[in-house]
Amino acid sequence: VTLWTYVAASSASARVGLRPLSSHWTPYLTDAGDATPHAIRAQTWLAEHRDASVDVLAAFVKHASVSADASKANDVKLAADALVKYLRDIGFNDAAYHELPLHGAITASCGNNKAKPTVLFYGHFDVQPAVQPPNWKTEPYTLTPSEDGTKLHGRGASDNKGAGVVPLLRAVEAMLRTHDDAPTALAKSRGASMAPPGEKLAGVTADGEQLAKLCANSALPSNVKLLLEGQEEVLSPHLGAWLAQPNISELLRSDYVVSTDGMQPSLDVPGIMLGNRGAASIELEVSTANRDVHSGMYGGTIPNALHVMSAVVASFHDAQGAVVVPGFYDDVVMPDEATRAAFNDAAARLGDADDSTDLTLALRGLPGGTFGETSFANHERRWLRPSLDVVGVWGGHTSGGVKTIIPCRATAKVTARLVEGMSARDTMRRIVAHAESMATARGARLTWRYLRPDDGAPPKDEAGEREAFVTLQGDGSRVRSAVSTMLSDAEATSSKEEIPAMGTPAFASSMDSTLSQAIAATLKRAYGGVKPIWFQTGATVPAMTLLSKNVMSGANDRVNSLGCSLPEHRVHSPDEYVRVEAFATCHLAYVDLLYDISQRSREGSRSGRDASEL
Repeated sequence: VTLWTYVAASSASARVGLRPLSSHWTPYLTDAGDATPHAIRAQTWLAEHRDASVDVLAAFVKHASVSADASKANDVKLAADALVKYLRDIGFNDAAYHELPLHGAITASCGNNKAKPTVLFYGHFDVQPAVQPPNWKTEPYTLTPSEDGTKLHGRGASDNKGAGVVPLLRAVEAMLRTHDDAPTALAKSRGASMAPPGEKLAGVTADGEQLAKLCANSALPSNVKLLLEGQEEVLSPHLGAWLAQPNISELLRSDYVVSTDGMQPSLDVPGIMLGNRGAASIELEVSTANRDVHSGMYGGTIPNALHVMSAVVASFHDAQGAVVVPGFYDDVVMPDEATRAAFNDAAARLGDADDSTDLTLALRGLPGGTFGETSFANHERRWLRPSLDVVGVWGGHTSGGVKTIIPCRATAKVTARLVEGMSARDTMRRIVAHAESMATARGARLTWRYLRPDDGAPPKDEAGEREAFVTLQGDGSRVRSAVSTMLSDAEATSSKEEIPAMGTPAFASSMDSTLSQAIAATLKRAYGGVKPIWFQTGATVPAMTLLSKNVMSGANDRVNSLGCSLPEHRVHSPDEYVRVEAFATCHLAYVDLLYDISQRSREGSRSGRDASEL
C-alpha cells in the first residue's frame, strides 16, 4: 500500500450516509450560491494536491517531538526549526521561535489590514511519548496508511499535527497560491514541503518570497496570526507567564482565537466544543519509619506505609465512585439551563443519553453500569463535573522474588479534573487536608508536592533551589525540607508554606458568540448540511484559558476551537491515527471559516450564508 491510498466511491468501506472517501476533498463551497470564487479555487487546489498534504504530515510525524522526555528535547527543537522554515516558505516571513523554559513557541502572522478581522490560530507541535512495538503495530514516527487506506497511523497523526496544524497551514497556503494577485505559477505548484529530521534547512524558497508579498498585502479574507507551542502535552507550564508579558500579549492581540487542538464528536455528526475541564496534580507520600524493617521481627507493631497509602487513596471515593473528600464539589458552577439542554440534545444524538451506559466498562467488554455521581448523566459527569483520580501508586519491593519487609514509604500521584468555579489551590488544599487526616490517624506522616510536568522535579523557589516538600508533623506544624532529604528533620527548616496556585482552570465559551456561530455554520456546510451539536470535553487544553486571560482580556466568547480529531483516533494511545475523511474535511473547513469570519465582520454577527437555523 502506498503512502496515499485513495478509496474509490464504490468501496465497501465507505461509510453509509457520508460522501464516499474519494469525494471528501470535493470543494463543497461550489454548492453555496454566494461562496467567493477565491474560496472555491483554494478548496479545489487542496483537493488537487491532497497527496502533498499527506507528504507534509509524513515529514512532520518523523519528528519525535516528545515534550515529556528530556532525551527528546533536541527532537522538539528540530521540529520547531522545520516548522519555522515551512512557515516562511508558505508566506509567513516573520515566523519566529521564542525560547521558553522547557520548550519554546512559534509566532507568525499574515496580513495586517485594519479593516479585516484578525484571527489567532493556536496549535502545538509536541506529541505524547510512544513506546515502540509490540505496543505499536506500526513505527510511531513513520506515517503509515492502513491496509484499506482509510487511516494514517503515527504519533501526532491526529493530535495535533494531522487533525489541526497541517490542515490549517495547507489551507492558508492554498488561499495565498490561488489569490487573484498571485502569479499563475504559484497555483500550479503542489506547495511547500516540510523538512524531515536530519535535512539541512536552506533559505526561503522563491515561492515563499512571492507568498510573503501576498501576506504583506493582506491577501487573506481575514488576517491570520499563529501561536504554535512545544509544551502542550505537559500542560503548558511556562506558556502563561510568557503570554503575560506585555510585548507578547500585544504581538498576539487579535479579534478571535481559534484552537486547532479540538475535536469532532464523530464522522457523522459535527460539533462545536464549548469548553473543557481544567487539571491539577499532586504527589503524596506517607512514611511510617526511617527505614524498611524485617516483617517477621516487627510485623504487627509498625504500620505499613503501603497499607496507609491504600487507605488514604481508597478514602477519596465512595463505593459508587463519587468523590467524598470534604468540600470537593463546593465550588462547582453548572452551566445555565439552555446550555445543559443543548448538551442533553448532543448526548441523545450521539447515543449517550442512557445512564446505564458505562463507556469505561464497555471498552473492557464488561457489563454496563453507572459509576460516579449517579444523579448526573454520563455526559455531564465527563463534561461538567469534576473528577479525582489516582494515576500511580508505588512503594516497597517491586522487583523479582519476595522481600519480607514492612515498607516505610509509599507514594501516590493524584490528578483532579476541574470545572467552572473550581481553583487548583483550593481543590488541592482540600485533598491534602483529607489525606493528612487519614494518614495521621494511622500513625503515619504525610508529605506532598505539586507535580510540575516540565522536568519531573519540584519547581524552583525564588532563590533558584528546588522547592521543598511540605511535611505535616505530629503536632500539626509544617516544615519545609530539601528534596534529597525529604524526611530528614535535621535538614528541615520551619515554614508556613501554602499550597501554590498551580494548575489549569476549566474553560467555557458561549453558544451565542459570533465566533461560535461562525464555526457552527462552517461545520454545517463541511458536513453536507448536518446540524452541528454543542458539546464539551473532559480533557484539558491549557492554552484556551491562558490565551483568553492574557491575549483576549478574559473575553471567553471570542475564543473557541475548530479541530478534526475524533474520539476513535487513539490519541495518546498506541497506534494513533487520523481518518482520511477527517484530515480532508479539516483542510476545506479552515478555508471556509476564514471567509465566514470575514463576512460576519462586514455584515454583522450573522452571516448571510446561514440559510437555516443552526
